[in-house]
Parts: sequence; structure tokens; C-alpha cells
Amino acid sequence: MAPSVTRIALVTGANKGMGLEIARQLGKSGLRVLVGARNLALGEAAAERLRGEGVDTRYVQVDLTAPATITAAAADIESQEGRLDILVNNAGVSTPATAHLAWPASKPSDAPSTMRCARSGASGEFALTG
Repeated sequence: MAPSVTRIALVTGANKGMGLEIARQLGKSGLRVLVGARNLALGEAAAERLRGEGVDTRYVQVDLTAPATITAAAADIESQEGRLDILVNNAGVSTPATAHLAWPASKPSDAPSTMRCARSGASGEFALTG
């Protein structure tokens, strides 16, 4: 019988909200979870919280709008983990047009800011898995 291999998941934006809960649920399902976040203190705190709940986890600094952090995260994951099995692209970007919780129906969309949000996710996840 072949030995069991623990799958490794990176969840971006995992320091709070849905990302943190996704990381928690993946970890409780037996996966090793890499907590991806821009902010070192918040990312480390989230990883520590999950470790306290029995999740096999560590923090990986990654900002999907900063190519250097994507390259560094990919290199870190390759050297420390050897592979990445699952990528959950949960990270979001706040801009002046998207910084509030809900867009008022009467406010026109800020197209450049909306495109920046869309590009950050698409280009960031491509670079991480590329």
C-alpha cells in the first residue's frame, strides 16, 4: 500500500473572512494549508490561530498586485513544500471605487478601478501556478 501524501493548499486572502474559513475547513479536512496574505502580522496571526485549532499551516506573504511577492511566494512554496496541489484565489483588492462594503445603485462604476481588481486576481493566480 502506498503511503498517504498530504495535499498542500494555498489560500490567498486567508487572514480574515471567507479566506480564513476556507483555510480552516481545508485544514480540518486534513490538508496542509498555506495562509496567503499581504500583511505579515495579520497573516502570521491567522496561521497561529489555525494552528491553535489543530490545522497544519504556515503563513506565506503574497500580494497579488505585487509581482515580486508572487515570485517570492512561488519560490518559497517550491523550496519548503516541493509542490502546490490546490490554489484558492480568494484575495481581493480595495480601491477608491471598491473600498466600501456595498456599491450604491446610483453610483456609476469606476471602470479603471474595477479592471484593476479583476486583473489582480487573474494575473496573480496565473503567476502563482504558471
